[in-house]
Amino acid sequence: MIIRRLLFTNYILIISVLLIFSRPSFTQENTETVMFKAMKDELDRNMKKLVYKDNKGPFYISYTIEDIKTLFVSGILGALSNSSEKHFRNWMNRVLAGDYQLNDENFVDATRRKPSRDGNLEMPLDDDYYGIRRALWMMTNNTYKSAAENYKNKLEALNDKNLGKKDLQIPDFCITPVVKMSIPDPDYKWNKSYLETLVKSVSQTFKNYPDILYSVASAYQIHADLYFYSSEECQIKTPFDLIFFSVSAYCQADDGENMSDELRYFRNSTNGLPMLDSLKEDAKILALNLINKKKSPVLTENYSGPVLFLGQAVAEVFTQGLFSGTDNLFAYREPLYNSSQMSMYYGQNVNSLESKIGKSIMAKNITIKDLSRLKVYNGSELIGAYDADAEGVIPTDTIELIDRGILKNLYNGRTPTRSMGASNGHRRYTVQGGGITSDLGPGVLFINTTDGKSIEELKKDLIKTAKEDDLDYAIIVRPVKQGDFYNPLNFYKVSVSDGKEELLRSASFNPITITSLKKIIAASSTSIVYNTLIKPEPNPEDDEGNVLNSQDAIPTGIPVSYITPNGLLLKEVQFEHQTKPLSTDRPIVKNPLIK
Repeated sequence: MIIRRLLFTNYILIISVLLIFSRPSFTQENTETVMFKAMKDELDRNMKKLVYKDNKGPFYISYTIEDIKTLFVSGILGALSNSSEKHFRNWMNRVLAGDYQLNDENFVDATRRKPSRDGNLEMPLDDDYYGIRRALWMMTNNTYKSAAENYKNKLEALNDKNLGKKDLQIPDFCITPVVKMSIPDPDYKWNKSYLETLVKSVSQTFKNYPDILYSVASAYQIHADLYFYSSEECQIKTPFDLIFFSVSAYCQADDGENMSDELRYFRNSTNGLPMLDSLKEDAKILALNLINKKKSPVLTENYSGPVLFLGQAVAEVFTQGLFSGTDNLFAYREPLYNSSQMSMYYGQNVNSLESKIGKSIMAKNITIKDLSRLKVYNGSELIGAYDADAEGVIPTDTIELIDRGILKNLYNGRTPTRSMGASNGHRRYTVQGGGITSDLGPGVLFINTTDGKSIEELKKDLIKTAKEDDLDYAIIVRPVKQGDFYNPLNFYKVSVSDGKEELLRSASFNPITITSLKKIIAASSTSIVYNTLIKPEPNPEDDEGNVLNSQDAIPTGIPVSYITPNGLLLKEVQFEHQTKPLSTDRPIVKNPLIK
């Protein structure tokens, strides 16, 4: 018995030693080598051996591994309320059955259920070659089973209707150049104690303003190394860096109206954040503006007429007009449907702009380009710039989107549409749920006008237009402070008789659409930079879909930069009076800061 145990122990020892020496050897510092070696080896194996039932193997596989670190810090009135760091790895996988002309995607089969999945394996945090391969193996298995079944069902549906590849009006996947690049990590700061000090110091500002019922300062930083590899031998390593600094405050007017405002700074790293004194001054401005606003008169009626937007408000207008709802600058692919009635048809494309390329959709004095590889403009960093998109495509240096009001192009990835047959590299990496996904999105938007005016001239045109419409007043939307960050937008009632401005509250304006932008009267000759996140709704058929600027402590959206006129005069915008609640909930006991 003892001899047998010794023999068994020696056997296990020998096998363990052989396994150790047979594994690929990588150093701790060579994460990139481990990642791509594991991705390539597992991809090659699956390209050769993946077969499910009587289905053919895949013609395309891609992997994306996201090595992510996040840091979240928040503080209230000078005290730290949260401080946490995370390190995790996510991954994305695409497997296509068929070929570039006809594959499993862009097909909705209402007659069959998807095959079951075989579970998932977690991606190791250590640079473990076989651990990474095992995670990729199981993920690829699941993705391929769905792809193979859907492709088989698609072929059967086409055969039932006596349809072939030539009958399909749109290819399913476009060919792009093979890219190999490795972008080194930028010189960024990862300093939790620094952000804790920043958050505590800024949040302490509100101790001086007891009228502010609630306030919080927070910082969220994400750094990711993104590794992309495909069966086309595209190999890209690129960093993703973003820091979001936010300051929020809330108060209540004497009539019970609840009011809140926020400061939002988006930068590539802490190096780009304003200095502490500047952040504290901005927080002070935020508090004073809220206190002043709660004493201001309310808008007592609905308004429809000319509105002058200034500063960041111009970028917000273009965000809503260009990327909200269904008529936006994203190229949508209408999928092929196989219904229970055994009919087969292309779905309706909900984006009417797909059919308007070459036609006028905006005021003739506006030109819009995308310059997604431009990283700095007039000394301001552009968070929307990037080197390669989530499908391994380098973005086109310059995309002419709108030329003097005429639509020229839409944003697209590798899924062709009727109007966009090729990718222009705009399947963007997107921050979501503390991790990273992908979605169609812009990068750096350059918006200019052919006949720019000064802000003073725009205000005169505003008053003139209001007079022509027999209005007693017009409205100006102006940020509290000029800058390339989000800060409160104030609404001002401008008297037509003498140009006097009066701050308003209890007002909101209806969403701006692409149709609204046909009514641009004029824009300013000077420009500003504005960095933000936009959040396209994933389902274009959602009636409530629009683009929302992230206002959460942990942001969601696509990093976008605007280079836009500093002023924009629209012919007609609707403002609505917001009714106050019949009853209000107020604290029974006063704020302890009130002495």
